[in-house]
Amino acid sequence: NHIVESDKMDRFNSRDLSNIVWAFATAQISHPKMFQQVSSAAIQRKEELNSQNVANLLWSYATMGVVDKQLFLSFVSTAETLIDSYTNQGLANIAWAYAVADV
Repeated sequence: NHIVESDKMDRFNSRDLSNIVWAFATAQISHPKMFQQVSSAAIQRKEELNSQNVANLLWSYATMGVVDKQLFLSFVSTAETLIDSYTNQGLANIAWAYAVADV
């Protein structure tokens, strides 16, 4: 719980944020408060994320069933801007994540 304190999120860079939720999702560990804190921090710094970070972030939320509409809607333009830099897997993961989020 110590990493989810609001003043701690500034310590993580954009890749860290993506990796944190990816690790939790991969391990199927639910932590709603942490996902909410990462969502808020990621939205604030969405322009810093690269295509892999965006794909991992959105996949993680969808995988865990955390449908944060604000997060998904906030990343539409970012995901679109990076469209040419996704791997095929990354693009498939984003499409799947948005389908699961129903956004």
